[in-house]
Amino acid sequence: MYLVATYYGGEMTTEFKRYNKYCVFKWDDANKYLTTHDLMAIDNVLTKIRNARFRDGKVDHKYIVVNQEMPYTEQVWQLIQEHWEETHK
Repeated sequence: MYLVATYYGGEMTTEFKRYNKYCVFKWDDANKYLTTHDLMAIDNVLTKIRNARFRDGKVDHKYIVVNQEMPYTEQVWQLIQEHWEETHK
């Protein structure tokens, strides 16, 4: 599993900060290295989270993940930071 760094913009935050917020893994890796039992356990956990979020009135989100080793990573971070700063003036 990989931790994905993201920005934080909590109500009391006036500064753009990077921190680990998401847990991401590749399905190819999961299918290759995990047992059927492991995959079922992941599915059970994800279903519990999705159902609880639904009860709380939250919707599913879709995300774009950028490998931090890619040469354009800093450009992506800059776009995220610029958007955050623009919306938190």
